[in-house]
Amino acid sequence: MHAVQVRAAFISEDGHAETKKLAKHSGRAHKLALEPDQPNCFLSSGEDGAVISFDMRSKKSVKLLVCKTLSRQADAAVSLPQLLHHSQNIVNC
Repeated sequence: MHAVQVRAAFISEDGHAETKKLAKHSGRAHKLALEPDQPNCFLSSGEDGAVISFDMRSKKSVKLLVCKTLSRQADAAVSLPQLLHHSQNIVNC
């Protein structure tokens, strides 16, 4: 599995685009969820079981949690194909 970057694109009025790496997931990133009350903030989830929080006003991301199985396999991540955000409650499906 290879790392997948979560990037933001900034497009100027003349059509020039620049991208900025915000974070990376190990494996595919499945979903983005916008925070309804905070237009500068969003979350991502992916195959690595990580939920990452982004605030476009800051220069870094925060890994909120990583879901793993309770099996005997070491570091067996649980893929998170869906991510729902409701007010202050984050729900993974």
